Amino acid sequence: MKSWLRKELLLAVAFLGCGLLPLPVLVYWVGIRVVGEYSPEGGLWDLIWHVWTDLAAGRLLAWMLVASPYLLVQLLRLGRALWRRTPGVSDVTVSDTNQ
Repeated sequence: MKSWLRKELLLAVAFLGCGLLPLPVLVYWVGIRVVGEYSPEGGLWDLIWHVWTDLAAGRLLAWMLVASPYLLVQLLRLGRALWRRTPGVSDVTVSDTNQ
């Protein structure tokens, strides 16, 4: 397997793993401070269970939540690549001042 593909797969697995447990915990913690308790009967594990069951059901918002750390890294990489890209000067745009 090519080294860049192996690196990309490891990066994807690591960030998707972060989206499966630490991110829902962070969402729960912020939600308690901003909105209040998640539900009277459930708490943190109830939220995590709902995220995981929604993933299994193929719900788009759950997949977006879990994939968001990896997608954010990809957007940052794209932004950095575009920022570093310098437009080349072609022969057509160079004016000949010796004429």
